[in-house]
Amino acid sequence: MHTYLLEIGCEEIPARFMPGLLEALKEKWTQALADAHLDYTSVQSLGTYRRLAVIIDGLAPSSKAVTTTIKGPPLSIAKDAHGHLTPAGLGFLKKAGVSSEAVFEKTEGTATYLWATKTQAGQPTDTLLPDIALHVASNLHLPIAMKWGANQGPFIRPVHWIMSLLDASIIPLTLFGINASRTSMGHRFLSKGTFDITHANTYIASLSSHFVLSGEACEKKIRDFLSSNQAPFEEELKAIFSLIPEVAYLTEWPSFLVGKIDKKYLDLPQEALVECMHTHQKFFPRYDAKGNLTGKFVIVADNVTDDNKTTILEGNQNVLKARLEDVSFFWQEDCRTSLASKTEKLKTVLFQKGAGSLYDKVIRIATLSEQLAIALNLSKEDKKTIQDIAMLCKTDLVTQMVGEFPKLQGIMGRLYAKQDGLPEDVSQGISAHYHLANAAIPGLLVGLADRIDTLTTCFCYNLIPTGSHDPWGIRQALWEIISLLKNQFLSSLSLKTILDAGYARHKTPTNQELCYQFVEQRIKTSLMEKTSYPDDPSVSYDIAEAVLPHAWTCFLEASNTARKLETFRQENTKGFQGLTQLGVRVARLAKDRTVQPIDPSLFCHQEERDAYETYLSLGPTPNLDSLAALIDPMNRYFEAVLVMDTDSKIRENRLSFIHAVHCRLSSIADFEKISV
Repeated sequence: MHTYLLEIGCEEIPARFMPGLLEALKEKWTQALADAHLDYTSVQSLGTYRRLAVIIDGLAPSSKAVTTTIKGPPLSIAKDAHGHLTPAGLGFLKKAGVSSEAVFEKTEGTATYLWATKTQAGQPTDTLLPDIALHVASNLHLPIAMKWGANQGPFIRPVHWIMSLLDASIIPLTLFGINASRTSMGHRFLSKGTFDITHANTYIASLSSHFVLSGEACEKKIRDFLSSNQAPFEEELKAIFSLIPEVAYLTEWPSFLVGKIDKKYLDLPQEALVECMHTHQKFFPRYDAKGNLTGKFVIVADNVTDDNKTTILEGNQNVLKARLEDVSFFWQEDCRTSLASKTEKLKTVLFQKGAGSLYDKVIRIATLSEQLAIALNLSKEDKKTIQDIAMLCKTDLVTQMVGEFPKLQGIMGRLYAKQDGLPEDVSQGISAHYHLANAAIPGLLVGLADRIDTLTTCFCYNLIPTGSHDPWGIRQALWEIISLLKNQFLSSLSLKTILDAGYARHKTPTNQELCYQFVEQRIKTSLMEKTSYPDDPSVSYDIAEAVLPHAWTCFLEASNTARKLETFRQENTKGFQGLTQLGVRVARLAKDRTVQPIDPSLFCHQEERDAYETYLSLGPTPNLDSLAALIDPMNRYFEAVLVMDTDSKIRENRLSFIHAVHCRLSSIADFEKISV
């Protein structure tokens, strides 16, 4: 077995693209090796911002022999009356590249065809690798692409060297006009330049003294340093570590420098300071045990030596100081006027073409929020809080701070509201309507109204997601709407009602039916999602279809019912089949009927009375367990009773009873949609 190494050395690749490129490189090589029928043990992709490499271990000496069967023309035109091949038959042999000994006859359906068996011998691995490497490099998905020199490329960045080794031998290969060799490049500043790799399986070990090749290894090195002497508080560490994957590909030899922040900047909002360090400088702030900034930050630098360490640190501190001066200016300027006074500026910001400004959106959110509060019978104080939140929820979008750091939307709204002395419920609600986790009811309602408005407005003005194209985040908004309706307090809200209310905010609603079809598909998908509870079963498609009508009115109840039905199906197959068959039978008998009074005095059989007594015992809101009690009495009912009696009064009374049973069963699910 062999080891193959391919390294493509190039100019600096943007760090944000590295994880995706390495994953795509691995996938392409895996698929290409399978297509070439080459066996291997593992495919590993790794690299830095100056190189992309793939290492294939356990590579077979040659590809496997492949036998294929090729279908030819019908025998009626492939052979003549004497059994000799016709021009059509000879043409098939030529096209398939086989001799007459390799053909045979085979019948499919009513016709017989000429077939050929072709065996392709295995080919040496070293002869296949150049074409595979060229295919992968030419078909690698590039988030950005460029050409250089004499029209070389396209590739993500200009290529400067190619290394291609099968064990200790160079595999002749030309990519982007460069001939492959065994020579690689070290760190741009810290190494002595080029060096040779003697064997493919020594690549990683050979490079360990030149740079950190693996992104995972670099991430671990950064994480270990940051975790040392760092306070163990979850939220701040989560924010810190989210930056590591990008920073890991900004360096080939990570060194750590600890800088200081001028104390005067520590009086600024902590969220703004951290976002500035993350977004502009890729610095990692240091925290104390209480989660407060310590005034220190960590720089992950790439070319640190004893001679330049001080210069690099001072330079980065000066750059950060200039950035923090901007943050200080934004904060002071934004605080000159109240958050409420900035609402008028929303009129100058377009929300969507045809859908008015952000101010118009705020008015729609406020109106819809009020309707939701009324539907939930909230107190006067809560309604006032919700209106205050709704009218201020988008105002921070016109502040200078959010203009510079868009990720702080909502967060800065909370801080500015607090600075204005607004109630805590209002300031928290402004942030919560964006970030729904652990939000109080006022923030949740405004967040729900916001997402309903986004969904209906985008459909109303033909901004409909197609395929993977969803620039307005409509799919995400809908998932969040459905998630909110899983909240016990909000579960009484009808999705159909609030969508109708969202559409009612527009003078000329369009695509309403299309919008509801879009929502319906997502409801079904959500109903089938596995919950976080290990004992909950995965809901099958037919049960999701059966409870779908109820999900429009109460998603939480429909979701619970779907899981109960699935559990019933798995734990009591016979009972589930009996309930489903009963649901289907009464639904067909009760078709097109309306509610009519039932007269027990017209019952002629004891089975009728028993079934009716069981029906009465269900109560006005039966659950699945109580409905299962109907199975045996109703089975005996149908065995003993002729529903379509010749006496019209008896017949109508029995149909009224059947309709009543149908109503109770259909309040759980549409059993005609369920497979048994």
